[in-house]
Amino acid sequence: MSLGYLRSLLIRGTTIQQAIDREQARPRPDGIRLLQLKKLRLAIKERLYRIGRFTSSSLSLAPATRAPRDHPRTLKSRSL
Repeated sequence: MSLGYLRSLLIRGTTIQQAIDREQARPRPDGIRLLQLKKLRLAIKERLYRIGRFTSSSLSLAPATRAPRDHPRTLKSRSL
């Protein structure tokens, strides 16, 4: 899998997301168009997932995971 192909998928996904955002910002969004755009976005996400899952390159497509944060209420109850 070439790096150019991955970049093109990421750019296409971003472009589709921007189109979704524009459509949702309209006073009367077209539901059918939104559905089509969301299906395209999902197909690209699935393709990226499959590529990332089966590739052994050092390029990471998965988002970085964050350590869980303690909730303020949890911290407060622990100090009692």
